[in-house]
Amino acid sequence: MLRETLRMPNDKIDDTEHAGAQEDDAPALLIGDVSKQFEVSPRWLRHLEKFGLLRPGRSGTARVYTRSDCNRIAAILKARKLGFTLFEIKELVSNKDGSAPELAISRERCMQQIECLAKQRFQIEEAIAELWRIHNRLPAHSNDLGS
Repeated sequence: MLRETLRMPNDKIDDTEHAGAQEDDAPALLIGDVSKQFEVSPRWLRHLEKFGLLRPGRSGTARVYTRSDCNRIAAILKARKLGFTLFEIKELVSNKDGSAPELAISRERCMQQIECLAKQRFQIEEAIAELWRIHNRLPAHSNDLGS
């Protein structure tokens, strides 16, 4: 899953504030590598850090991500795909024993999210239907409001 990158020979990683377990055999990834791997922006990764969802190690001023960090990012992205907010994700993503994080979702919470997404889908379908009605009433050559 992770794209392998080389650790620079003189890189000393300061992981004293790092939340995950250090993996000696896993190469360190920089923010650009991680953003490409997960197809997210470096800004979004920094946002997760400010929000308290990530705590990458440091090499000087550079953020250094381990496999554990990447597993956590994957869990966060999965929760986002399921429609959870970052506040909810903060509660759902757990890895207290240092293992790969899992989403701590109860059956009740699953049902709540299913109902929430179904309601959103209904609202989106209504909005699309209304837009089609508007579109069909417009003249065929009407590309802007001025014509």
